[in-house]
Amino acid sequence: MQEACKPLQILFSFQISGPRPDNPVKGMWSWEGRWVLEVGGQVFIDGTSLSQPAGYQSVFGWRLLAGRPLYFFEDEDGIGVSYSGQVLPYTYDEVVHDRCCEPAAFNVSGNAHMVWFHGLRDGLWHYVEIGVYE
Repeated sequence: MQEACKPLQILFSFQISGPRPDNPVKGMWSWEGRWVLEVGGQVFIDGTSLSQPAGYQSVFGWRLLAGRPLYFFEDEDGIGVSYSGQVLPYTYDEVVHDRCCEPAAFNVSGNAHMVWFHGLRDGLWHYVEIGVYE
């Protein structure tokens, strides 16, 4: 005898404003028994925004680096980087992310041990690599 299917339950919803040329969902991960969703310039962990408690305008580029979370955030001082709960001492005027088509080659990227990106500071573009090297 087949078991009855449970009805679907909505756990989270998010409204995207305006048309977009790309997919607004940048990624979904499982981390330490929680779910992480990056969508529309925001990152949510178990449905709670990383932006609101910290007063960030946006959060992007979330990833696990050596098993710990790294992400970029925008606030009144510019764009910063957080790793493992610590704000790193780097700020930028702009970090290339979420671009479409050919400019997407310059988006934030990385692997399990490092992240690389292009950041603008004081009118000069920098190619930056941040890594955890053991």
